[in-house]
Amino acid sequence: MRIKTWIQPSPKSRRGFTVIELLVVVSIIGILLSLTLPAVQNSRESARAMQCKSQLRQFGQALHNFESGYQSLPAGNDFANDARHSWCTRVLPFLDQAPLYNRYDFSKRWNDSTGPVGQSNNDVTSKSMPVFTCPSEPIRRPGGIDYGGNFGTSLTGMNAGFDEGDGWEAGALLVINAPGPRAQKRPAPFGEFSDGLSQTFMVFESTGLTSEGGQWGSGTNCMPIEYPVNANALGQTIVSHHPGGGHALFSDGHVSFLSNSTDLNVLGKLATRNQGEVVDGSF
Repeated sequence: MRIKTWIQPSPKSRRGFTVIELLVVVSIIGILLSLTLPAVQNSRESARAMQCKSQLRQFGQALHNFESGYQSLPAGNDFANDARHSWCTRVLPFLDQAPLYNRYDFSKRWNDSTGPVGQSNNDVTSKSMPVFTCPSEPIRRPGGIDYGGNFGTSLTGMNAGFDEGDGWEAGALLVINAPGPRAQKRPAPFGEFSDGLSQTFMVFESTGLTSEGGQWGSGTNCMPIEYPVNANALGQTIVSHHPGGGHALFSDGHVSFLSNSTDLNVLGKLATRNQGEVVDGSF
């Protein structure tokens, strides 16, 4: 009779990861991730920047359609009766938002809360819309906007303020009916853009504003160019979350990325529509 014997395997026959080998593998994975993540993040930011640029182009098409229909651009900010109606509200029908536009009452202030529930101006302008929000902006606010209309500049030697008829009334989307007898009374038509449509800012990125200037329904999201790109977050410059600069929509409909190092004198010239200030180069 055979007797089966069981032989215990030698400990040397077992094979697994040693602590050192495990640490090496973990280190290699960490290195690969450190190389991969920046590329992924850059790819995502590139996609966000392209989306932002596309939204500015939508504004350009909407504003051109408005100007074609009304022979004038909308007012950037209509101060009449302290209503402060925004250029954004005026172009809602050209952004496929006609039902929202039809609920808005231009006889009342932009954020008036009187009226039936859900039908007040405040109800309308509290609505958040993707077209007004830069994809790179991390903070979302009801009725928020990350873009501003250009009404001028004092960088080229003209006066700041309203009721002056020059610096802050030299842009594309104007403040009208501001206090003062000499203040601008009407919006600007493209016929006044003697510097050239391709030489004049119309809308630019201005992210991070938490006051009325950060609301699309408020005309105070129309602002001047007074500082270098990304140098001032108070609504007087191009400000974005894109690395190295920010986007601007020109009055001919093209969108350019302006770097943080863009010359201040160039920004001033591009902020006016009819001062004979032509900038060499493409934007």
